[in-house]
Amino acid sequence: QRLGQVFLRPAAGLVRLAEILQTPLILPLLGTPLRQCLQTKAEANGLKLQVVRKVDGQDPRRRAVLAGLGTTVFGAHLVAADLLGPVLLAHPIVNPVLTRLVVAKAHKDFDPTFVTLIRAALAGAWSGGQGGEAGPFAVGARHPAKYASDRRCPRACCLPLCAQTL
Repeated sequence: QRLGQVFLRPAAGLVRLAEILQTPLILPLLGTPLRQCLQTKAEANGLKLQVVRKVDGQDPRRRAVLAGLGTTVFGAHLVAADLLGPVLLAHPIVNPVLTRLVVAKAHKDFDPTFVTLIRAALAGAWSGGQGGEAGPFAVGARHPAKYASDRRCPRACCLPLCAQTL
């Protein structure tokens, strides 16, 4: 069963936000920071989200992608080998890069030395010192036919991956 349009693309590399928004999306409920970020960026760029499933939690969304129900988006800090496993791929989203405001507040009686250290650590993380340059990633399943014969899956389809062809 196919859902939506199928695209072919290399297994690795960047993906544009407009490409992601052309695929059936599995996203968290309205009001979550990730969903708000995607909605805001889509509207600012004259694009529309095609949400086919509203699923909270990274593991339920991952399982929905594995079932072939669509593509999802995770924050870069959540994309790890144990989340992806051998079947899923992740592509950094660009054009536009998705970012969101992070506000750190400290109680007025908090030691100023610690506030300075925390601010420096956060600044380093978001300037790339801790991999903070990476924005959200789009996650989908590898092409099943390719995966069956080639564990490296040199091509994946259905932006950014072929979740829709399962």
